[in-house]
Amino acid sequence: MTPKTGHLISFFLLFLIFIMVIVGFAGDQPNDAAWGYAMIKSGDFKSTSKFGLQKFETKTSSGSVDSTVSGKYTNKDQCPSSLNYCEDCGQAGKDILGLLSFTLVMLLVGAAVVGLRLMYGGDGILGENKRYVSVGIFCFISLLLWACLGVWSDRCQSKINKAVHDSVNGSSNVTYVAIFAGAGATIVGAILALCVGGLQYKIMDEGVAGNYGGLVDPVAGASAPPVEPEG
Repeated sequence: MTPKTGHLISFFLLFLIFIMVIVGFAGDQPNDAAWGYAMIKSGDFKSTSKFGLQKFETKTSSGSVDSTVSGKYTNKDQCPSSLNYCEDCGQAGKDILGLLSFTLVMLLVGAAVVGLRLMYGGDGILGENKRYVSVGIFCFISLLLWACLGVWSDRCQSKINKAVHDSVNGSSNVTYVAIFAGAGATIVGAILALCVGGLQYKIMDEGVAGNYGGLVDPVAGASAPPVEPEG
């Protein structure tokens, strides 16, 4: 694999990480990208809940009677303290949104460094140190995404799991899932970021001619004119 091909693959993986982060942002609402999910089923009764970073929604069905309850964690009227997880999930959601925002900034920085490696190889800005800078950036991005998952699992999802377990009092007719799409997307993004970091470390730049076919002069920014032999 040539350095140019490796950097183009890195850009593709970087795009996938961006999509995963956007899915994480979309999970601030109790939709299909929510971060947590719980289901309780007993006979004709069924309750399903989706937990976003800022809001939650619970749908119940008992025979022919259906109802939906939704609200924000920070609204004490919509999420009373008796539910136990309201305050913790509200704060966890704010922290995760902050981490995801910083992740987007780091993705832009990472894309810029990969672009410099693609255009100039080991020449130009930072020289051959761009290799180590790019590895560090994507490892840090992976760490940020793992941190998002850790905050959700420890400070919110654990409280939700306990609340669901306590509500059914050990009944066997209950199924609850620790994480949902939003949290799952951060796991995929974190793994992809590690892959990009490993790929960036593996790529050994060979200068402009090795990465971009000599089309770009690292100083002038344009193709260098051929030199005519004297005589």
